[in-house]
Amino acid sequence: MTGPAILGLAFVAGLLAWGLPGGGLWLLGLGLVMAGVRSSAIARRLPWLDPSLKPLFWVVAGCVGLMATLYLQWRLPQPGTDDISRAIARLEQTGQAIELATVRGQVDSAYQITQSGKARFWLQSTQLLQIPTATGPAINPPPQNLAQSVTGRVYATVPLLQATGLKPGQMVEVTGQLYRPQRPTNPGGFDFAWYLQREGSFAGIFGQTVQTIDGAVQPDSWWSLSAFNPQMVRKRLVQSLVKVMGFPEGAFLGALILGRLAVDLPADLQTTFVRAGLSHVLAASGFQIVVILGVFLGLIRVRPLPLGVAIGGGILLGGYVWLAGASPSVLRAGLMGAAVLWGMAQQRQVNSLGALLAVVVVMLCWNPLWIWDLGFQFSVLATLGLVVSATAIAQRLSWLPEFASEPIASALAATIWTIPVQLWAFYQISVYGPIASALTSLWVSVLTVTGLIAAVAIGLLPPLGNWLASGLVYPVRGLLTFGEWIASWPGSAIAVGAISIGQLLVLYLLLVAVWQLPWFQRANRWGLVAIGALVVAIGPGWLARSGELTATVLDAGSQPMLAVRDGGRLLLAGAGDLPMAQFTVLPFLRQQGINRIEVGVVMSDRPDRRRGWLRILEQQPIANLYDQPLQTAASNVDRAMVSAARVRNGRYSNLTAGQTLRMGRANLTIIDPIAPALTLELGKERWFLLGNCSVAQQKLLAQTGQLRSVTGLWWPGQDLAPELVAALQPRWAIASTRELAPTVTPLLQSQRAQLYQTGEDGAITWTADQGWRAALDSIPSDQPL
Repeated sequence: MTGPAILGLAFVAGLLAWGLPGGGLWLLGLGLVMAGVRSSAIARRLPWLDPSLKPLFWVVAGCVGLMATLYLQWRLPQPGTDDISRAIARLEQTGQAIELATVRGQVDSAYQITQSGKARFWLQSTQLLQIPTATGPAINPPPQNLAQSVTGRVYATVPLLQATGLKPGQMVEVTGQLYRPQRPTNPGGFDFAWYLQREGSFAGIFGQTVQTIDGAVQPDSWWSLSAFNPQMVRKRLVQSLVKVMGFPEGAFLGALILGRLAVDLPADLQTTFVRAGLSHVLAASGFQIVVILGVFLGLIRVRPLPLGVAIGGGILLGGYVWLAGASPSVLRAGLMGAAVLWGMAQQRQVNSLGALLAVVVVMLCWNPLWIWDLGFQFSVLATLGLVVSATAIAQRLSWLPEFASEPIASALAATIWTIPVQLWAFYQISVYGPIASALTSLWVSVLTVTGLIAAVAIGLLPPLGNWLASGLVYPVRGLLTFGEWIASWPGSAIAVGAISIGQLLVLYLLLVAVWQLPWFQRANRWGLVAIGALVVAIGPGWLARSGELTATVLDAGSQPMLAVRDGGRLLLAGAGDLPMAQFTVLPFLRQQGINRIEVGVVMSDRPDRRRGWLRILEQQPIANLYDQPLQTAASNVDRAMVSAARVRNGRYSNLTAGQTLRMGRANLTIIDPIAPALTLELGKERWFLLGNCSVAQQKLLAQTGQLRSVTGLWWPGQDLAPELVAALQPRWAIASTRELAPTVTPLLQSQRAQLYQTGEDGAITWTADQGWRAALDSIPSDQPL
């Protein structure tokens, strides 16, 4: 390995080391060790150590790694003096309630649709017009003494109808609830605060209304509103495709061409392609660049490539990068494509590995925060896999026809090198991804090329473009059906649980060993490496969870959810809506390595609090689902739950009084199925689980004489009847809420019960050895995404 390559790798490693305790000091220490080795007699016995690299070089390489860590810390966005987040913090410190605020600013991006059906966009704030406090209601128009000048980007989420017609550059006023993003409060939860910080934002607003300020456009915003703004061009292109092809076919073709970040795709469709292992076809990256470059070189058959033609190809690639939004992954692919064109024009063979490293280093020098962009990581690792492993895999598949071996080899090479990061970030792996990728490679390539041609034709010759797009309806629909079919296969996505940084490093060391060491490169030893990687990825987590008995009360606002895990078996009880299931429960199950729920208990008869169970059933089989008896006619949600449970070979039944549900060492007894009220026994522990029932119902429960003292109480946070608390005599109580009823705290204090509140403490986990522990106390403050 050459000196410049080592320095480039040291720079990248230093950026990655920023997320570790000590950061680049580890690399500096490694550099000093290598300098010592190089100075000793041991160096002669190490053939891989280049003798031309002097001890000083290794010291310099270690310093480069340390400086890279410091450079990323220096470039990490921080809130300015007048940032709107500081105004929120000042009000929180003075005890003022931030119930409603009006923020004036400039729309900084085209809006996108969230998975919950709302619109989101970036707002460059200029003025905070109104912050009502707890002393009085909102005043409209706001008094001038409450207005203050602010700066900073705000992550705005508003009802979809309120965002209709918004364009980048417009001045608007968004009224809603301001907030500062928090660290993840649930195991496996998305680190929203870290995501916003990388985007230079430290505040958000749940908007209720958006008011456009007529004629108020920033002087430098003419480009944002012009017809040549890429965001506006993408929006018109996708709208044209949807108009001709319908929805979701038109939107899906737009995602094939430009990537899913540029198109509003239904959340269910995105989830389907993730489970099928085909999420890469919806991510604008190297695949689209390869297709465009291949078509261009196929049409221009002149060799060597004239410089003017190479420049034209570069302009073509630049145009696509501009149109797709210049995300880090697209920009990386475009720069490598340009390097290929330059090499062909100069009649030189481009070193793909060197070009990849050079492009990565240049991009990270420009913006070191891209090192934590998952799309960028997947793009780089997939390209690395294609460069170093595709040929070797294709040779092992020589018994297959060439038209089949090459796509399979490429898919396997790209997938293998991205699996460790998939496990680190998402805790699961798509089993059939390589097969699905190989089978759809040619299919997606044809759709991408013809889709691009149709999109361009729609803008230049609408009749021709419409005709071409209409002819792609059935191929696109076929690809959608194929993705749904693959995702429906048993075990299409397997959760393995969280892996440590040590496991991640060992997995990549195994891949590097197969790439670099001859002993590992023999075909009959690949199986041993695969088994070793499987043991490294699954073994530590399986051993740690085997025989462990834990209970976790998740933080989901006022929506209660309790998960009890006995080894690899899980009992899930509670209620919640779709967002709660999608962003709280399912990530938690993946992080715990759960692929099947043994017992599910629905603790609400409200349709909006039962939709979350329907989403869980769609992605996780539940062996035994027990439902709270309905007091009204069954809704569509109720019927869909019954159908989904039985389709996944599960058993569905209603809760009955006196019934005991057993799962390993956990016993759940039903006291009242309507309230509902249940007792959970875990060894010597005995807990009382209460649904969202009234004080009158609680008094009736206390009068039945069936209640006896318990270790703890878990309930959604509503008022508690003194008679119930006196009968239970809990030593601790957990409220699944952000706002506790005012009478609860004194009542529990009278019983000397320790009180936990998920809205303040985050998720709370119990183990037999440590008792209860709040999640917020165990998450480091500088943990990267």
